[in-house]
This record gives sequence, structure tokens and C-alpha cells, in this order.
Amino acid sequence: MKNEKVQISKEIAEEIMADDVAFIEIARSNVFCSNCSLKSVKNTSMKVDKYFLNDLGDIIMHGSCETCGSGVGRYMESGENPKSLKIAKKYIKLK
Repeated sequence: MKNEKVQISKEIAEEIMADDVAFIEIARSNVFCSNCSLKSVKNTSMKVDKYFLNDLGDIIMHGSCETCGSGVGRYMESGENPKSLKIAKKYIKLK
């Protein structure tokens, strides 16, 4: 499964991040929005629409900026944690 991603649920993302599930909220509430970044100096939050898992065991969140509604995303390198990667492998579809 090279450079592919599988859509997962919020619950699966939280299972993968079991050692640091609070990081999902931290990541969600610290998003850079290229559309409103010059207008806003405070942290921007995102409304998460979808979660994905890539072939490295990393979680990718897609959503929209809660300030202006533009599309934003966050990439969490969860695959670097051996325990998280082991859990993620249950959901990665190998080809």
C-alpha cells in the first residue's frame, strides 16, 4: 500500500493514539489556515470531517477552519510510536 490512505473513524484514531489521545485535540486546536492566517494571530481550530491512516501508520485529519471555513488538515506522525504503529497495522490494508 504505497502512498495510499484508508479512511478511519475518530474512535480508531483515538485507539491508535491511546498513549496520547489528548494530542488529537491539541492538533485539532492548533491549525494553520492559509486563508485567514494574515487576519488572525491566535490559534485556529478545525472542524474535523474525516480521519485517514496512511501506509506509515500516521493519522491525517481533514476538515475546515472554524474561523473562515476553508479546508485545512493536520498530519500526526503516530507511526513513529511503536505501540501506535502496532495498533495501526490492524487497519492498514496491505496490497
